[in-house]
Amino acid sequence: MSEIKIKFSVYPNPLKDEEGRTTYQVRQDTIGTMDTKGLESELAHYNLQNTFTFGGAMEWLQKQLISNMNFNRNIHVNGVGTFWLKIGLKPIIDENGKKHKRIVTDPNAITGNDLEVTGVNFKPDKEFMANLKRELPYFEHSDQRGSVGHSDDYTEEEMHQSIKEWFAKNDYLTRTQMASFWHLTEYKTKQWLQFLTTGDDALLVCRKQAGTFFYYLKGTSA
Repeated sequence: MSEIKIKFSVYPNPLKDEEGRTTYQVRQDTIGTMDTKGLESELAHYNLQNTFTFGGAMEWLQKQLISNMNFNRNIHVNGVGTFWLKIGLKPIIDENGKKHKRIVTDPNAITGNDLEVTGVNFKPDKEFMANLKRELPYFEHSDQRGSVGHSDDYTEEEMHQSIKEWFAKNDYLTRTQMASFWHLTEYKTKQWLQFLTTGDDALLVCRKQAGTFFYYLKGTSA
């Protein structure tokens, strides 16, 4: 069996540290990609000696991922995405056993002994993401505030009641707060705020302060 040697290169970090120094990071140097056709070829060879179960297939795929990433290849599974190895600098361990981030300002000082595997990167295929978004179109907050994603997620009555509950605990509301708290898109947030500030029976009034729009309950002082 060939000796495993993970190839790496050193790159400067885009931002300087707090002391104004340029620090460095490491990345794996890959030599190519094992694609689905290559995996199928490996599987055909493996299957001559084994009767596959689902568990066996997953074990085989795990071995293929590990083997190819260790030998500096990306792995692309059609319709799913691409996997590749993530490497980094080992932390420094002090006398109390506490880990500290290793800061390197001299790229020539980095050797293989300073590195470790830190994880696996994954970039999904466009097809995978399109199917994922099509099959999972709704979002629901874990505290059961309700799902968001359709125009009828909140009725006018529900939104009015929810707004009043917000102002029972807060003095004002911003667009960012509304988008976050009610889990709304930017477009949907603007729609609701326009509705809530329009007409004689508007619930809110908008005031611009220092470049930011603040919304208050109508009839209250800012």
